[in-house]
Amino acid sequence: LKLSLHEMGSSKMLPYLNMFVFSNIGGVVADYLITRRIMSVTMTRKFLNTVGFLVASFALIVIPSFRTSGGAVFCSSVALGFLALGRAGFAVNHMDIAPRYAGIVMGVSNTAGTLAGIVGVDLTGKLLEAAKSSDLDLSSPESWRVVFFIPGLLCVFSSVIFLLFSTGERIFD
Repeated sequence: LKLSLHEMGSSKMLPYLNMFVFSNIGGVVADYLITRRIMSVTMTRKFLNTVGFLVASFALIVIPSFRTSGGAVFCSSVALGFLALGRAGFAVNHMDIAPRYAGIVMGVSNTAGTLAGIVGVDLTGKLLEAAKSSDLDLSSPESWRVVFFIPGLLCVFSSVIFLLFSTGERIFD
């Protein structure tokens, strides 16, 4: 959108503020659902992860459609907020399945997530370089559509995998 971070002012912090708020909401909702026995631990984890990731996926995919900084910040805020809500599903699951080994399990899964982040940054650069070499204007939505579609698709894919294979029951003692 050809805006500098300086021009955006404090609005650039809104996605991260939203992340903080939704992360706390996710924890409170999860505790409420589990302690009131409205849902089992497994169903609570799957529910919050799925809602968080599917809404975030939609927000990521539509970001290039917005042509104003306000629209982009709004979609980014929704995406990061709901990804944070999803943490009440997947991020605490290590304690559910392996309380004694939660640190090790978290280390392994966090490493996998970090590797995905490294690949994602490189892939984004390559996609934008390809768009530039195809004479596309990098401020056009078409140049960015695939950049945001890929993480949106990964959110859907990971949500389906979590729905199919996760559990909130203890696996390792």
